[in-house]
Amino acid sequence: MHISCFTNTQFPLEGQKGTIYSIVFSPDGKSVVSGSSEKTVCIWDVDNLSPIGGLLRGHTSAVTSVSYSPLGDTIASGSWDGTVRLWNPNTGCQIGQALVMKGIDADINSIAFSPSGKLVASGSDERIVQLWDLHTMNPVADPFEGHSYLVSSVVFTPDETRIVSGSYDKTIRIWGIERGATVVGPIAAHTQGIRSVCISHDGSQIISGSDDHSLRLWDPRSGEMIGNSFEGHTLWVCSVSLSPNGIYAASGSGDKTVRVWDVRMCRQIGEAFKQHTDIVNSVAFSPCGKRVASCSYDETIKLWDILIGDSTSNHGSNSVFEDVQFLETRVWEPINQHMSVQDMFDLLIRHGCTNLSSEIDTNHNNAILVSGGGFGDIRKGKLRSGGKIAIKTWRATLIEQYDYKTLKRATREIYYWSKMKHENIHQLMGVVVYMGQSLGMVSAWMENGNLHEYLGKCPSANRYQLSLQVASGLAYIHSKDLVHGDIKALNVLVSFDGTAKLTDFGLSTMAGSSIGFSATSTAQAGSIRWVAPELLLEDSDKGKSSDVYALGMTILEIFTGTVPYYPECPRDFQVLLAIQQGILPTRPTNQLPEDAKGNRAWYLLEKCWGREPDTRPLAEEVRDSWPPEDNACFDTKERGVCTSLSEGHTGAVSSVAFSPDGSSIISGSHDRTVCIWDPLHSSQTLIGEPFRGHTDNINSVSYSPVGNIIASGSDDRNIRLWDAITGKQLSEPLTDHTNNINSVTFSPNGSLLASGSRDRTVRLWDVQSMALLDSLKDHSSVVCSVAFFPDSTRIASGSGDKKIRIWDIEHRTTSVETIKGHKKYVRSVAVSPDGSQIVSGSDDNIVRLWDCRSRMIIGNPYEGHTDFVLSVSFHPNGTYVASGSSDKEIRIWDVRMGRQVDEPFKEHTDSVFSVVFSPCGTRIASGSYDEKVIIRNIFSNDSEEAHESEASDPFESEQEGAEDAAPVKQSRHMVSTYLLFYN
Repeated sequence: MHISCFTNTQFPLEGQKGTIYSIVFSPDGKSVVSGSSEKTVCIWDVDNLSPIGGLLRGHTSAVTSVSYSPLGDTIASGSWDGTVRLWNPNTGCQIGQALVMKGIDADINSIAFSPSGKLVASGSDERIVQLWDLHTMNPVADPFEGHSYLVSSVVFTPDETRIVSGSYDKTIRIWGIERGATVVGPIAAHTQGIRSVCISHDGSQIISGSDDHSLRLWDPRSGEMIGNSFEGHTLWVCSVSLSPNGIYAASGSGDKTVRVWDVRMCRQIGEAFKQHTDIVNSVAFSPCGKRVASCSYDETIKLWDILIGDSTSNHGSNSVFEDVQFLETRVWEPINQHMSVQDMFDLLIRHGCTNLSSEIDTNHNNAILVSGGGFGDIRKGKLRSGGKIAIKTWRATLIEQYDYKTLKRATREIYYWSKMKHENIHQLMGVVVYMGQSLGMVSAWMENGNLHEYLGKCPSANRYQLSLQVASGLAYIHSKDLVHGDIKALNVLVSFDGTAKLTDFGLSTMAGSSIGFSATSTAQAGSIRWVAPELLLEDSDKGKSSDVYALGMTILEIFTGTVPYYPECPRDFQVLLAIQQGILPTRPTNQLPEDAKGNRAWYLLEKCWGREPDTRPLAEEVRDSWPPEDNACFDTKERGVCTSLSEGHTGAVSSVAFSPDGSSIISGSHDRTVCIWDPLHSSQTLIGEPFRGHTDNINSVSYSPVGNIIASGSDDRNIRLWDAITGKQLSEPLTDHTNNINSVTFSPNGSLLASGSRDRTVRLWDVQSMALLDSLKDHSSVVCSVAFFPDSTRIASGSGDKKIRIWDIEHRTTSVETIKGHKKYVRSVAVSPDGSQIVSGSDDNIVRLWDCRSRMIIGNPYEGHTDFVLSVSFHPNGTYVASGSSDKEIRIWDVRMGRQVDEPFKEHTDSVFSVVFSPCGTRIASGSYDEKVIIRNIFSNDSEEAHESEASDPFESEQEGAEDAAPVKQSRHMVSTYLLFYN
């Protein structure tokens, strides 16, 4: 097998937008059709790489599956809106009415035409396979039932007598169409859910792809596995496709790769195709077998030619992918040196950056110049709403100096920066044309300044925690396959609540270009102290490993308060000489003492400064292996001792929440009061008097992001807002709900409040005006829990209807995405800090983790609780989940491993209603029907023996010692230190 090469092709600008979920070739191979998250179907000409006609519109939710009829005269599409629609590919018009299963709310995951073109099969979330007669446009008989979880993939056998289905219940079933029953199977050999099935053209083989990372080949007559499983993918296999001759298979995976396999040999051919930058959702062979198409979450369709020879002699070639063509669904126009500031601005807006022109006085007579540099200026301004902002500008005269390649890379990175949503990334809010002559990048103003300024003002700041936050931000950037390129303390800002946020992402490309921003901003003049040796001595390109080197130097800055190599090398040439000689910075023993924690931190820093790039850890490894925060605020001698308070709650404690800075805890109770506690002193005292005003049980409490407002929701159907300092109510109660209020939460930006109620609605409130903005009504039962996404644009809700819904509130629409899987009430939901995952707890006694984009479960359910799971909470770094249950226990789960960490906490004597991690991540607070609030230290580093030996290398390879390579578990010892607040 070998690949033919293509010349460069100008990509089209117009086309589909959004994630591409499904792609398939037409029978003549001249076009491909794709389905998108933006609810559209698009037909593409594969020769000139352009859309044919307009987008096919009609679905009201994401199009998850598309299929061509055998004659190519009809296209079918299936959607999460529960419908199958038929289209005329020549006119773009819909054929007849949508196919809908009456009385069944079933998201469609897969559709397929029969070989005769007379039937369509669909697989859905409701665990059924449905057959449709295209002559009558009605279902054929009853649905095929047997799967115990959602049906992810369906395909007809070539003789049209059977249907093959794959399911998340880990089985494949072969159904007899006439009998309407399973005739072979269930075939159960995969260890996790099956996402895709495909049958060979002669009907002799079935191939499947699974969440267990493997592909498997099956005999459809016996249901027996053929040969060995196909191993190579490192994450779930989303899609499989067999070549027309049945000799080769293509697969797309969550690991962002496409791989080609020799079915006869059960092995991969050459190297994986790695040009996608996100999950590969679908792959398809062309009818001639000489092309493969793939589509991805990166919003692209990619197409390449493969020339399959008769010889297998070149199976050992280095790569089967030498070149590739693209059908870009969101691509970049050519950038040239003649583009004006307005042209660049318009380009960014067309590609999804937010236009803040209407929110800002672009003349900015009131903006204050804060600093100036070679590439532009930074000003402090205000939004029209009053919010403080920073405006970074590129001067028009400077833009004219850059070559078009540099401008193209920089503009693309600005776009990527605008899409980054993470608590440790200084988010780009949008762009403006500033004073008619500069491109302005707008972000929130950080009152605490950069890390150097913040540490000067707050010398007692937790430096271990700041270091962890910087590592977390970099790990997030690297998870997007991007490079920062200029990490140092000056490029880390600190928010009002002391959170470190990486900034200046998107400017690194220009910083490293041939034209420097300023005389001291290039790697060789000003940033030399943070630059990896290979960049200084070998003229290499910036990459993830050089970022990690700079991360180590930045962490050193955090502890010392000075630049690296100071004071031992006061001049830059001395630093360069030290680097050439392999001399590392001197350990600051005053700030990093030679104890277990300091030794661990210094060991990690030395790993970051490895001479060879491939010896350095990944940013996520630094994050996950970093020593936990010091728990000195607790007296370790008092571990296990329960302290009785002089006054507290006299009813069940239904909800607890930490303040943003972790200095206080609020609790809501069935005694109708809200209490504030001081958890940082040994007396664990109640702060002030309880807040009184509700006339029935309080079910939920929440702190605003600034910590100045407390919200509470009650069975009295009211929401009350309180001044956190004075305890006074800030307004009249919010009274629009018509039944008990179960959950309230503030948006991360502090402007919104969401509430969930027994009246089956999620309501959205404006915090400033106290006005009701929207009432979201798609749940069919009580809403138990609501949670905002980190970017404040979406809400997740869990309900008694067993479903989780994701609401788009940014555009004030009621369009929702639905997640199904629990068998009983969904009592609690929480969104991960990076917004990529949802965790849920249910009356089915199970905790589940979900991928927010695919709406699929991640791994296996977390099982261990023996009664209802009433509350779940993410750790601030997203790697752990806590759950509280009616079984009186609290459990902690490692989301990376998908398993429980240590033994459950069993201090409560009745149902645990609420659990929450502290902002620093080292404590858990819980509230229970036993009228107590309990706080536990969950990490300690007082086990010296775990750190005295350096035999355990956190980056040791599996071959070198898999049994010992568990740095996080060894360095973070779960303990049950706890304090109790009760009467």
